[in-house]
Parts: sequence; C-alpha cells; structure tokens
Amino acid sequence: MEVLGLVNINNWILALVFFCVSLLLYSKWKHSLFRRYGVPGPSPVPLFGVSLKYNRKGLALTDQEIAREYGDVVGVYMGHIPLLLVSNPETIKEIMVKEFARTPNRPISIYT
Repeated sequence: MEVLGLVNINNWILALVFFCVSLLLYSKWKHSLFRRYGVPGPSPVPLFGVSLKYNRKGLALTDQEIAREYGDVVGVYMGHIPLLLVSNPETIKEIMVKEFARTPNRPISIYT
C-alpha cells in the first residue's frame, strides 16, 4: 500500500520494527554492565532501568528495599546510567577516604 504514491507503508513498518529491535538490543547491552562484573541488583526494565520503581515508592524507600533484598553493594540503572548503591558505612568510608584519589572527577548525579 502506498501513501500519496510516494512511500510504501511496508517499508516504514519494516524500518520501525528494525528501529525498535535495535533500541531494545542496545538497552539490553547497556544494562549488562553489573551482570558482567557480578554485582547483584534488580533486573532493569528496558529503556527505564529501575526508574519506574523510584517513581512509585520514592527514592529513599526504594533504595532501602533494594539494599535489604540484594545486600550492601547493589547495582541499579536510572535509564541507561549505572549507579552503584553502597549501604555499608565501613565500605563508604573506604571509598570516600582511602580511595578518594580514584574518584574525584566523577559526575554529580541529578538524583543526589
């Protein structure tokens, strides 16, 4: 079927399907970082990560639930941005004091 005699709709549908599949594969690849390193965490929703959970329950409550379920060090995704949640005070102290030289130029998160 042609639209205005110019474009075949089947080509548009094929292009749309290709784009959607490519987007899902890209999202799956971006959400595999923590799995590759063996960091536990909730399974992210393609394109959104765990953002939908944060929208439903709030930041603090969701972080507490995730830490309770997966442990002191947890990997989560806000969209495609990987975030490492650390809830053990000794580990936080080690990162912020002893390993500070390795992390001074980290970007500031909009979620803090």
